[in-house]
Amino acid sequence: MILLDSKNNEIIIESSPFARGGEGIIYKVVQSPYQDCCVKYFHKGKMDTRIGKIDYMIKHQLAAPVNSQYRICWPLDFVYSKAKPVGFIMPLSFKGSHSLYDIYLTDENHVFDRRTKEGVENRLKLLYNIANAINILHVAGYALVDFKPQNILFTDSGQISMIDMDSIQISKKNQLLFPATAYTIEYAYPKELHCIGQNRVITSRWDCYSFSIVAYQMLFGVHPFTASTEKKDKYGNDISGLADLMINNMFPFGPRKNDIKITPIIQNYFYYLAPKLQEIFIDSFNLDEPMPDMDVWISVLLNLIQSNRFEENFFRQNPKPPIFIINEKKVVKRRGEDFLELKWSCFYCERIYINDIDVTTLTETTILIPKSREVVISFQNKFSTKEQVLSFIQESIFCIKCGCRFSAESDIYCTHCGTKRI
Repeated sequence: MILLDSKNNEIIIESSPFARGGEGIIYKVVQSPYQDCCVKYFHKGKMDTRIGKIDYMIKHQLAAPVNSQYRICWPLDFVYSKAKPVGFIMPLSFKGSHSLYDIYLTDENHVFDRRTKEGVENRLKLLYNIANAINILHVAGYALVDFKPQNILFTDSGQISMIDMDSIQISKKNQLLFPATAYTIEYAYPKELHCIGQNRVITSRWDCYSFSIVAYQMLFGVHPFTASTEKKDKYGNDISGLADLMINNMFPFGPRKNDIKITPIIQNYFYYLAPKLQEIFIDSFNLDEPMPDMDVWISVLLNLIQSNRFEENFFRQNPKPPIFIINEKKVVKRRGEDFLELKWSCFYCERIYINDIDVTTLTETTILIPKSREVVISFQNKFSTKEQVLSFIQESIFCIKCGCRFSAESDIYCTHCGTKRI
């Protein structure tokens, strides 16, 4: 098929589309003045309501840096058939791209296998690239609104392409120019749902909330609000389903965690996340707190990747390994000796030993910290045995520099010379 652009250049596209959607079909470009592009050809009647918005996007090209890790598929020009606009030309996604949805539910792609530490690392890098691309749009004043795994493509080398850009919201100086044309309730920011259909500007916080959900899904394989509660909403109605739980601030690890009755076992992977990652998820899903923006996400993800402090998702492994999660630990002094108060959860464990004491039937205990200052936890099932060592370094009671005794156990610095306690 031969189409024309606004300068009457021929745009030759393949005879068969390579993708289809509710609004149109996507064709690869065989020949044109544009490199590595494709054409979105709208279904009959769908183009008329989009002309103004697409025209604005074509005239306001995104000032994004050229990057080999992400590509934003922004409209470049209209394409015409018989002098009528029928669609637009845009950058093609990276070669070998798949939908992000393909690795949301499964671990079949060995590069992004959550059951391995390397796979988790690659997912974090993928999320880092996505966060950077979203940030480019936010800096330019745009909001995606319908951000979800189906609208992101990725390659096995970690490159990402953002598609369906013509559905975004366009505003200027807090004035709505063109509303978003789609949103998905499972990714919608509850605090701004009232803006839909009200000719009101949706803020970038909506995308940050959506991104947090996608990031959680990428690491866990479940939606963060996959849970159930017996509580009622403020109108006395049952709280059921993802949207209800989101609106009622029911993140299983957030401020209302005690109101959650049941969560899938896999949600306990949360306790294996780095503290900063736990914190940003809790803050993102707490409707009573400020929403962390994409700059914060970028910083957290970058630091986490550089630190190499993350764990594979043991809950997705088969056969199931024994899993031991410390919920609370506290060192207390009794009769001049140090004791450890410990509470835990365990999954798939047949035997649990703490310093060779069988605690299989317990979920909490108090144990004397030995002279070695180490508490060894061993947990096992028929498939494997694992070990976790807790070290408790004895703090000095005298300043290493001036020799003065610390006034209290809580002192961090010497009150006489200011030297830090070790």
